[in-house]
Amino acid sequence: MDILVNGILLGLGYCLVGVGVSLILGVAKVFDLAYASYYTIAAYAVVTLIQYMGPAMPIGIIFLIAIGIAVGFSVVTHFFFILPVRKQGTTVMVMTIAIAMVIQELLIFKDGSEPIHLPSILKGTSVLFGVWTSNQKILVGGVTVAIMALLWLFFAKTKLGLAIRATADQPEAIQLSGGSIRNVCLASGMLAAVVAGIGGIALGPIYPPHPYAWLDLLIIAFAVIVLGGLGNIWGCLPAGLILGVSEVGFAIYVPMGGIIKRSVGLMIILLVLAFKPTGIMGVKGWEEEA
Repeated sequence: MDILVNGILLGLGYCLVGVGVSLILGVAKVFDLAYASYYTIAAYAVVTLIQYMGPAMPIGIIFLIAIGIAVGFSVVTHFFFILPVRKQGTTVMVMTIAIAMVIQELLIFKDGSEPIHLPSILKGTSVLFGVWTSNQKILVGGVTVAIMALLWLFFAKTKLGLAIRATADQPEAIQLSGGSIRNVCLASGMLAAVVAGIGGIALGPIYPPHPYAWLDLLIIAFAVIVLGGLGNIWGCLPAGLILGVSEVGFAIYVPMGGIIKRSVGLMIILLVLAFKPTGIMGVKGWEEEA
């Protein structure tokens, strides 16, 4: 039960990491390799605002500003770098990884290379199905479930959500109706950055952020979206759960598994690409529709 509970909570956090990448990939059909940096940007923004504003600013406002900063970086990245060359996949990947490394160096210049401390939103521990676990991990699980539910409502009930779905499934229909694929892609990038900002704030107290954290997050995100199915955000949930339970089991039962547990994600990427490239819920040939 310990493996199951901790694995599920870890997997829900992994889902939170992967869903934004999958959203951008599904709509714009590009790999935004700078996406993982938005998590660290939000976490660093929270710590900086707390340091300089202290009790003068409510923590809720600080969280909103931090998410807004992450969204701002996403808008700049998409508007000036990704969208102008969206059809050139290799160029987008090179540009976004360069952006991620620039952000990394700026964070090192600001606070050094050591991890920073992000205060927990919920302190203490609780018993969940007979297993003691931190309240912050339970919060991450609840936040992930809430975000997935809100995304479902957004895509099913709002005009923008329907436009994003249409662009992901049938981009030519958007063009024929006079809509702008460019604007929809930008909106999807902003929405993904909101998820990243929330994720950075929720996950930061558990996994202290540092300038190089985007590399780990990128591996997790790729493992989740490859296993779940490229371009399908709903596949991130089962994929994250499988990855989380696998990592916890690997860390417990394999000698030195806790040190090399990140290799589980890499092995999943290799196995899925070799034997089932579409993943759990992916659609073959989706990338050719852009």
